[in-house]
Amino acid sequence: MGAFHYFFEKSFLDYSAWETYAAVNKRFAACIDRVAAENDIVWIQDFHLFLAPYYLRQLRPEQEIHFFLHIPFPHMDIFSILPWQRQILRSLLCCNTVGFQHRQYLKNFLGAVDVYLKEKSIPKDKTIEENIKTRFFANPISIDFELLDRTSRKPEVIARKEEILQQAACPKLILGIDRIDYSKGIKERLLGLEQLLNEHPELAEKFFYYQLVIPSREDVETYKTLKKEIDEIIGRVNGKFSTGLWAPIHYNYGTIPFEELVALYLASDVALVTPLRDGMNLVCKEYVAAHSDNDGVLVLSKFAGAIAEIKNCLPVNPYSIEDIANAIYQALHMPVEERRRRMGRMRRNIKFNNIGIWLQNCLRYFEQAKKPFMIREE
Repeated sequence: MGAFHYFFEKSFLDYSAWETYAAVNKRFAACIDRVAAENDIVWIQDFHLFLAPYYLRQLRPEQEIHFFLHIPFPHMDIFSILPWQRQILRSLLCCNTVGFQHRQYLKNFLGAVDVYLKEKSIPKDKTIEENIKTRFFANPISIDFELLDRTSRKPEVIARKEEILQQAACPKLILGIDRIDYSKGIKERLLGLEQLLNEHPELAEKFFYYQLVIPSREDVETYKTLKKEIDEIIGRVNGKFSTGLWAPIHYNYGTIPFEELVALYLASDVALVTPLRDGMNLVCKEYVAAHSDNDGVLVLSKFAGAIAEIKNCLPVNPYSIEDIANAIYQALHMPVEERRRRMGRMRRNIKFNNIGIWLQNCLRYFEQAKKPFMIREE
């Protein structure tokens, strides 16, 4: 859903693909109808199943149906371009609740709903097919803070952290972890590192950047092209700035075990989480949770949903190469007292807004939405 991430130029409007999408959603609804009891809560997740609520509502007029969108919901200027916008809104308005990661995404959605309902000349909070009072809410998803914190304190993880630092053989370790996707801003981040070294040659051998790229959709041509571009940038930067046994970027295309990941988080002085657009992004929260040493600096994109919660990071415009370079420089030179103060505040925030709290909040919204369906007046 490139358009939902504001990458409409990367979207391809394929009507036959939409028909297949709708057919798959209809099959999901039929499957739910076969297995769900009348008093079950049906909770449908993410853009893959936008139309499932509509099809299920036709089969189960009184079923409790909820939906949560994990990606951004774009501004009406972008959303209105989609030929199937009305089908998506009609389906979501068949739900008892619709949840979003960020208040801005909720605001964008409500703007689209207003236009849709005005065109249909029906009351604002009711659907065409059913007189359902749909409740909307923003509730940012989170992580299992205790799991990461506990893992980061294990002796074997701490020992692995020390090994990583010895292998890096640099005063500072910077980390980037991303699924390969054009929305993650990997290219722009690498260009920011290049800009940093161009402007500050004295930083040679002073830091080591580790970029873990997790494979995804390897058969898709745009992802193949992106990987090629990333490979070329890394090759150019390392070729330009390497000195003796030191190269600024270490690149790992693959996956690593959980405890190795936590050790990497713990070893890293700086984390670069700079997506061009993200519904939430949990890597930044994992990085903070893993720093049981209360140290480390988080550089976070202004266009990641997490920026609404994490106030003590270094916010950055991921489209600005200069902004990225400046943020990395600031992170590398931040005094230890400031690092610890910022990290402590971020950890407290995420600890008390963890995945369990997210679930409790969702269930609370579900409860609030429990009202009898209104009978349509003829």
